[in-house]
Amino acid sequence: MKDGLVTNADLNQFTNEVKIEFKSLKLQMAQNTIDISELKDEVHGLRSDMNEKFDTVITTLDGLAGLITDGRVEKAAMESALHRHEAKLEDHERRIGNLEKKAV
Repeated sequence: MKDGLVTNADLNQFTNEVKIEFKSLKLQMAQNTIDISELKDEVHGLRSDMNEKFDTVITTLDGLAGLITDGRVEKAAMESALHRHEAKLEDHERRIGNLEKKAV
């Protein structure tokens, strides 16, 4: 470029530089697209792994919740049986006490 004027040679050189830069950008975009698709595949794989692990955790927690519920039911049944036995023992004590009074 001479004296601030642009020549055809300058325009051709600039056009070639822009084309080269454009091709470079297109190549970079293509590579980034590949990287993005690989990233999407990795994210999908991680989601699958997390879902499997989450299912395992939920299944384990369901089992534990079932055990806790079973334990509570069993405890309630045992307390009920204990109260029945205590009532029966008190009844026997009272009757034996009455029999001992009559025997004296």
